[in-house]
Amino acid sequence: MRKSFAEVEHAGGMTDYNGIRSGDSYAMVARKVFEASIGALRDTQGLISDSQYEKAVGALLSARKILICGVGDAHLVALEAHQRFVRSGRTARCRKIPTCS
Repeated sequence: MRKSFAEVEHAGGMTDYNGIRSGDSYAMVARKVFEASIGALRDTQGLISDSQYEKAVGALLSARKILICGVGDAHLVALEAHQRFVRSGRTARCRKIPTCS
């Protein structure tokens, strides 16, 4: 598994994926992935104002139906969002958009 991460992009042992190196332990790889995810969430939080968030929530609550689409791997994120909306009692549909080859 470590080797596959290291072979993703660069031959020099460094990848484009959060600084994971070929010699990193499994625990270090996991730590770097978690840190990158936490950083992405914090970055996103910093981009959203309270008023924008309230407006988006209002739009979702007033919608009769919610369509969630995902392209490629993003379809998994769309499925997760779909499940959460359905659990909360909302009418939602999820569609996978085919990718071009």
